[in-house]
Amino acid sequence: MPKSADGMYIPTERLAVFAANTARESFPRGRTCGAAAARRTERALGRVRRARDAAENAHSPAAEWLLDNWYLIEREGLGAAEEFAAARRLRAVSGGGTVIGFGAAALVRSGLGEVTAERMGAFLEGFQRAMPLERAELTLFAAAVRAELVAYIAARPEDVQVVSSAVTSLRTLSTLDLSAVIEEADLTDAILRRDPAGIYPGMDERTRGMYLAEITRLARKRRTSEQKIAQTLLSLAEGAGPGEARHVGWWLLEKPLGGENARGGAAAYAAANAALTVAVSAAAGALTRSVWSAVLSLLPASELVKGLTDAAVLRFSRPRLIPRMDLPGGVPEEGLTVCAVSALLTGEGSGREIAGKIEEYRHASRECGKNLLFALLADLPEARERDMPEDAARIAAAKEAFDELNEKYSGGFYLLCRPRVYSERDGRYMPRERKRGAIMALAALTQGLESELTVVSGDAAPLRRVKYILALDSDTRLLPGAASELIGAMLHPLNRPQVEAGMVVRGRGVIHPRMDTELESAVKTRFSRIFAPEGGTDPYSSACGEVWMDLAGRGGFSGKGIIDAAALIECCSGLPDGVLSHDAIEGALLRGGYMSDTALMDSFPSAPLPYFKRLHRWTRGDWQNIRFMAPNSGLPWAERLKLFDSLRRSLVPLGMTASVFFAAALPSAGTLAAAGVSAAALLSHVPRSAAYALVARREGRGESLSCRGVSGELERAAARAMLLPTEAAVCTGAAVTALWRTFVSKRNLLQWQTAAQGESASGTLGAYLRAMWPQCLLGAASAGAAIFVPSAAACALWLAGPVLGKYLSGGQLRPERLSGEDREYLLGEVKRMWGYFSTFCCAEYGYLPPDNFQEQPPVGAAARTSPTNIGLALVSALAAADLGAEEKARSFALIENILDTAEGLPKWRGHLFNWYDIKKLAPLEPKYVSTVDSGNLAACLTALSAGLREYGRGDLAERAEELAAGMDFKALYDKRRRLFRIGYDVDRGLLSEGLYDLMSSEARLTGFYAVARGIVGRRHWRALSRAMVSCAGRRGMASWTGTMFEYLMPELFLPLKTGGALWESARFCLFAQRRDVDPGQPWGESESAFYSLDGALSYRYKA
Repeated sequence: MPKSADGMYIPTERLAVFAANTARESFPRGRTCGAAAARRTERALGRVRRARDAAENAHSPAAEWLLDNWYLIEREGLGAAEEFAAARRLRAVSGGGTVIGFGAAALVRSGLGEVTAERMGAFLEGFQRAMPLERAELTLFAAAVRAELVAYIAARPEDVQVVSSAVTSLRTLSTLDLSAVIEEADLTDAILRRDPAGIYPGMDERTRGMYLAEITRLARKRRTSEQKIAQTLLSLAEGAGPGEARHVGWWLLEKPLGGENARGGAAAYAAANAALTVAVSAAAGALTRSVWSAVLSLLPASELVKGLTDAAVLRFSRPRLIPRMDLPGGVPEEGLTVCAVSALLTGEGSGREIAGKIEEYRHASRECGKNLLFALLADLPEARERDMPEDAARIAAAKEAFDELNEKYSGGFYLLCRPRVYSERDGRYMPRERKRGAIMALAALTQGLESELTVVSGDAAPLRRVKYILALDSDTRLLPGAASELIGAMLHPLNRPQVEAGMVVRGRGVIHPRMDTELESAVKTRFSRIFAPEGGTDPYSSACGEVWMDLAGRGGFSGKGIIDAAALIECCSGLPDGVLSHDAIEGALLRGGYMSDTALMDSFPSAPLPYFKRLHRWTRGDWQNIRFMAPNSGLPWAERLKLFDSLRRSLVPLGMTASVFFAAALPSAGTLAAAGVSAAALLSHVPRSAAYALVARREGRGESLSCRGVSGELERAAARAMLLPTEAAVCTGAAVTALWRTFVSKRNLLQWQTAAQGESASGTLGAYLRAMWPQCLLGAASAGAAIFVPSAAACALWLAGPVLGKYLSGGQLRPERLSGEDREYLLGEVKRMWGYFSTFCCAEYGYLPPDNFQEQPPVGAAARTSPTNIGLALVSALAAADLGAEEKARSFALIENILDTAEGLPKWRGHLFNWYDIKKLAPLEPKYVSTVDSGNLAACLTALSAGLREYGRGDLAERAEELAAGMDFKALYDKRRRLFRIGYDVDRGLLSEGLYDLMSSEARLTGFYAVARGIVGRRHWRALSRAMVSCAGRRGMASWTGTMFEYLMPELFLPLKTGGALWESARFCLFAQRRDVDPGQPWGESESAFYSLDGALSYRYKA
């Protein structure tokens, strides 16, 4: 630590010089890992924790700072320690510690605990001049600063100046997005920004980070500096001719430093799978001296081995990321894209229903602008005639819905239909090649070729300029920002497809995102809670691997993703008819890319029967693709191997069932060994879950509906084992059916059922008995064999399969129905509550609600109100009309009167002030605008508008919408920190220093409204802290004061998704609140008045 900083504050303008001197004093001595720094931070936290415990009996200012902000100190300290613990190969300094730790300590002491973005930027500028930091060090520098701030507090916890300045800095750093500061100080980044093609500066932040990480890897491999690698890339790009090679990324990813891309391993992976599978199978046979053991264990061993090799690949290989451009100004003309939803018009209402979903897609993708179009590829169900009587009505209803959208949004929506054609193979009229045919017809239309599609609604001219097709299904949910990210990926020069001999050989003809499961779908039934992946979205999601993408650069295609229309026509027009799983072949021909850091949402079957029907369809598609596995198919060997693996996977259930059955019916060392291999394959996920459980036990647990952890994996394995014969029968039957139809009958190759149709199937016990008869037969045979071989009784449990299937299809989470007595009681309470508004929202107060009414001491109504009060009065009037507590005409009259007054009140940038004198209808001093109050009012006005439109009062609805639209929330938003300030002091002309930074806060409603309206970006939602706290072994997100108001108030207007993190946190809140009182006592704490009177004999108020 330089002496010049000991106890002396160094101004920001002199900080760069000081930092350069500090860098010259830090002499790197070898390498170290970050574990020592992590332990040092944890020890400092321990000292602060002991000081906090001692402070509970003290009354000093420093003690109050520690007690009030311990959660922040702990969160930031543990976060820094965690980041350091994961760090490897950091440069060390003589005397112990790391280079960045030495620098961070100097920065903290130079400001006497004050750290801001400006000071950090100035310090890094000077430090980098004297000794450039490596990328890993630069990335960790903010964590190092947080760790040093904790150590600064630990050194003098009794000093209020030390504690207050360090805590303030920790809070500032926790809410700042420091990526811009780090990027500005990054010398390697500065070199790459001179990219001759001009591509690098226009890429998004994640892609630039990926380039820098790859440079770091090359620098370590070649034992040189990152700046020298970057300079070499720049020189190669400057010396290249026109084209992709003018971009520095070409010489980094495609031809690293002018050489060949050595990244691979696909052949070794395939060989390892084959060799280990044979080895396990042979070992089972050799150890038991049984050929049957080797045969029976072959398929289960292949699944066990593949699970292990996949886990190893994903653990030790780098995810191959898809580079993409940033599109801050929306999609450019050269990226014109149509988001196309393929669906069947099964009724007159289906077109309008899908139009509603497409409108949601537009809202989720508003940042794309006018160059993202939306289309419904509407097919008619197969029929015995080309035209059916009901067709015209279905198309007309859909056209009406799309015409309304085009009028509402000034175009950009399309209804595209095509006629049925006669299928000689099936003897029926149906859409040509179903979804594949629709997408191909759309691609032809965009390329100006002959197309069977008819533009029923929308202006056809823009469609002929479309470059990309974003293909979705009707049950897919397009998440905010996903469309922009996918289009940005296609626009990156390294992803532009280059076609040779009908196949993409470089770039990507299709890119598909990660598919997550809808939260509602994942927790809908017992079956989905056991078998579905964990539902919902993860705000902190990052890139994850996919084996074939990481090893071979081939990520396939899932059927949902973005397609280059020209490449699709050029590569896939020659495919034969009757390809059911066309996405696998299209992904192979188009060199599909998997973009793991972007997600769409999909549903999951709610019961075993829909699940097995979907599995049958998927397996049929896999086996019908067997014709493409031949070497003369033209597909690369890696793609053919992927097709083979799909077939192998479909036979595994048969192999497992056979091994278990023979082990029970004919017990021997050989059959028992084979069954053991099957059991190991079924339980292969348990060890990993056990490792996670050890961490979770230290951290506490949330109240979850999904099957998690070891118990969840065991439950999943047990349920699958009980249903294994049916899974085997479904897959085997699908394989036989596919082979028969492909090579013999040539009929019904495209037979399929939509997910919605599958879900509507009967779920009675009789339906399960009929569907699972092979399992029942095998169970009955086992029961009979048990007379002679008692161990066969184990497989007799399969007789219970249909009962289990029926049981798993139940367990739907339905709202609890109120009894008649409870309903009457609540309606009575509603009338009493409404009495407050109907009494006090009167002309005397400008029809605005008083903040409160005090009976004893007899103070009466408080003649002031807030935006929240006004908003709640409006929606209460609407609710009173809904519930019959007030006549509709009187409710609407009161709403009109309140709107009249609110429209005339003095405002700041459309915002009502925090408090008004409702007799004078003037703002109270000091004039202040509260962000959360404005957000509450905006949410109330939005709900009010929707309700009024249902009653046909569009006039009042429009006024409510205009009042909400007039509020300028951007004026209250801190763009740099991506958070809302607490408010604005009008008299001083200053935004409050404080920020709303927690998800569990009443300000969540404001943030949701602003993101949903497109006022602020979705990054705001990601910026809200999900810091966790524990209570009696339960976990939930932290709030500022732990009140029910913070956890539950936003749920008055926002849907609380069962099973989600907010639902878990709300349950955690209730658990903690109930636990805080004795049984049978009233419970629940929120900000409110309390038993203490001020000078006016009014009760005091405490948040």
